[in-house]
Amino acid sequence: MPPIGRKSEDQHLSSSPTDILKVLEERARAAQEELAGSLDAGADVLHYIAQMGASATRQAVAANPAAAARTNRLLAEDADDDVRAELTRKIARLMPGLDTQENAHVRRLTLETLECLAVDRLPRVRALLAEQIKALDNVPKSVVLALARDSEESVFAPILEYSPLLSDADLLEIIATARVREALTATARRKFLSITVANAVAISLDNPAAATHLANPEANVRAETSDTSDYSSEGVAVAWKEGRLDDRFIEDAILAGRRETVICGVATLGRIPEETARRVLLSGSAKAITALVWRAGLSMRIAFKIQSHLLNLPPGDLLPARDGLDFPLSDEEMRWHLSYFGVKG
Repeated sequence: MPPIGRKSEDQHLSSSPTDILKVLEERARAAQEELAGSLDAGADVLHYIAQMGASATRQAVAANPAAAARTNRLLAEDADDDVRAELTRKIARLMPGLDTQENAHVRRLTLETLECLAVDRLPRVRALLAEQIKALDNVPKSVVLALARDSEESVFAPILEYSPLLSDADLLEIIATARVREALTATARRKFLSITVANAVAISLDNPAAATHLANPEANVRAETSDTSDYSSEGVAVAWKEGRLDDRFIEDAILAGRRETVICGVATLGRIPEETARRVLLSGSAKAITALVWRAGLSMRIAFKIQSHLLNLPPGDLLPARDGLDFPLSDEEMRWHLSYFGVKG
């Protein structure tokens, strides 16, 4: 009987070329995966196997913090979803320290990688990125806005609730164009929600969002948000029928905090849809609001009171009357601002 070792060697030598090639390929793949996860493999080696390696190898490179910025940028467009997801986790971990990078080229490539992942075709990748960077203040504003305007709740919700980079103007624009109520609800959960944005959430008449907003102890909330559309529509209709839908009626509604009454009133007087009037007010644009009041045939005093009393716009955003009485914009300018919201004529 031949020795055991000799029998094993004979069996190995009798393997077919196909079997031998398979063994060699497996060993090469294992070696590549080991290199891909090594912190001292070298940038050029990692870049090469990121181009030529199998999926598992590329995932390992994507997770490797030693991979160069150019390699990360390459993997941001990898065909394998898991590779891009792994890269997203790593890039998000690197972002807090990115400002300390001395190499401007590295910073540029890293930001490009982030921007690429923010518009990734896979919602899971975008959602992962949003969750990871939601509280950071050193990511590009374009990335934050892209995620905040995403169609997937798992993507936009973390950004709308937590991102410190979203200004009131950004939030008002997003609220005005929100396609789903979950966007309003996420916005309502923000800490330190300004009165302007809080009002916009309430004006939206989205009950779940309003409930969240009112329950948020750290949001800036006004008691007048309890105004309802039913009361407003019936009140305006009666005033219109009785010839009382004028400056005094609207001013009383402003001072009482009846936002929906104001919206319904100016929409009725301006002969435009209520939803259009609501979008104008939600925009927070003093010029557009002024143009809306002008369209309704009301005075500039009403336009200013809507800005200052109803919406509580910051002092720097207010548009006062010219000479204390007149509209500060020309008729042509006001028509232009209204046309932005689809109001013609």
